[in-house]
Amino acid sequence: MNNIEINPPEPIWPAIIHYHGQAELALIADQSAWEKGEYLQAIRYHASDALIDAEGSLYQILNIASGEVSLQRLNKKVSLQEVIEMIRAHAAELGACCVAKFSATSIQEAIGSIANSADG
Repeated sequence: MNNIEINPPEPIWPAIIHYHGQAELALIADQSAWEKGEYLQAIRYHASDALIDAEGSLYQILNIASGEVSLQRLNKKVSLQEVIEMIRAHAAELGACCVAKFSATSIQEAIGSIANSADG
């Protein structure tokens, strides 16, 4: 029997993609950006790449034969501290200073900081 849900839970946006073995993160602002982001859909994802939503829920990114991708929610969540550490590593890779001082009070706020840092 197949364990895939007919109507799987949707991510709470914004979300980030954490690439396996890399500090790089990709920000996805909303469902529309996910669906229309051809550059996101064209990538062949590693089995350990994950989408992390604004509540810390983890989604496996599945490559589909048609060349598109699908999200499968896992029964795992990341903590706020884990997301902060990912964002610190991402910012350090981009050459940002004072990354150790970065903090946030929620995962949604932490993910939003990526968009804010890109804006200015």
